[in-house]
Amino acid sequence: MGWSYKPTESFEFDAAVKKLGIVPSQRQLFKRLLQILTEVGILNYNQQQWQVEQTLAQVKPTEKSQSLQNQYPEEAATLTLLERCASQLSGVLRGAIDPVQLVFPQGDLTTATQLYEESTVAKVMNTIVEKSITKAIEKLPKSRGIRLLEIGAGTGGTTSYILPHLNPQQTEYIFTDIGALFTAKAQDKFQDYQFISYQTLDIEVDPKSQGFEANQYDIIIAANVLHATTIMKQTLSHVRELLADGGMLVLLEVTTAQRWLDLVFGLLEGWWKFNDYELRPDYPLLSRDQWQKVLRETDFTEVVTMPEVEGMAETLSGQTVIVAQSSQTKLEQTNDGSKSWLILADKEGIGKQLARQLNSVGEVCTLVFAGEKYQQIAPAEFTINPNNLEDFEEVIETVAGKSPSLYGVVQCWTTEAGVGQTVNSEELGSLSKLGCGTTLSLVQALV
Repeated sequence: MGWSYKPTESFEFDAAVKKLGIVPSQRQLFKRLLQILTEVGILNYNQQQWQVEQTLAQVKPTEKSQSLQNQYPEEAATLTLLERCASQLSGVLRGAIDPVQLVFPQGDLTTATQLYEESTVAKVMNTIVEKSITKAIEKLPKSRGIRLLEIGAGTGGTTSYILPHLNPQQTEYIFTDIGALFTAKAQDKFQDYQFISYQTLDIEVDPKSQGFEANQYDIIIAANVLHATTIMKQTLSHVRELLADGGMLVLLEVTTAQRWLDLVFGLLEGWWKFNDYELRPDYPLLSRDQWQKVLRETDFTEVVTMPEVEGMAETLSGQTVIVAQSSQTKLEQTNDGSKSWLILADKEGIGKQLARQLNSVGEVCTLVFAGEKYQQIAPAEFTINPNNLEDFEEVIETVAGKSPSLYGVVQCWTTEAGVGQTVNSEELGSLSKLGCGTTLSLVQALV
């Protein structure tokens, strides 16, 4: 690209943009690339200027990619997309290459589909989404119909995990995406499922104006899509409008910055579409804490994030399944205005410490410890068997009798089960069950 900066030399962002010929639509990506170089020590940022600290090492990316594919064949799609996009980065930044054609060449969804369905992380996270939904449905009478809406379903990666576990006689499933290409491809892919229908939907626009009725869907699914919208609170208000009162929202979102994603999907304008800078100052992804806060601010309650095993989030590339329930009316609190929390308390004392802090500011906390059976051991403390759904239901019923509505649930049990920095795909699957099993039982008890 004509990058000629040498160690100790400095430059300003606008000057580098002009010198290198970066097109306006790629300015945010270029700034992110400078941030990455700063994170790894190539650059240093100070007082609106970047200073070069060291030169870039000479590498052979194609050989490195092939070596990684040989070592990790299950990640072939990820590595293929990364090589395809990163190798054309210069042309994309200058506007000479359409990045859409790199991710979906001539409308071909093959590699993207493999990424969303067959990568190790996709298998684990899509299974958590599926289990969250099927465990909630299990409690319903078989005679009760259920309507599910998937927003931004794309290649159908998450859809493919959900559909085989649904009762055709009980289910109506609406597959939506903003692009007609995706809905058309999905009709061929899922033609064996007679209970599914297809519509285009732009969740940033009032759904009623697109033919969707309000409060008609029991479960709404959105996998890796809501972050690619302009104003998150407006997007979530449209989602809430579609969801039935007391219905369940299941999100799958990346919740930490990922460099490889920046080098693939960061090339697309949609990645940088956000302009709610008070919530997202310079990056499209929200953290787990931000998701919990913004969901509660948009009329959702009982927000649960999975998996919750300590160290698991990094292992799973920072992906998170977020389950929230739409409130029956406006977000309820206890009679005196304080909030009610259910804390699944660990043996290390983290849960107790959190409860003391919340109590000190007037919040109401109930501690639940893992034990052999349901037992109330103090006015606001219980033990339950983590593998017994009835114990979960009993403690929820008891807590609900004291407080009109739970404001939130904190899962501390799994802080006792840390994981190492490297795990194989088999261990990852086992850890995901450990991290999510009790949380899924809790979700089932709540709905």
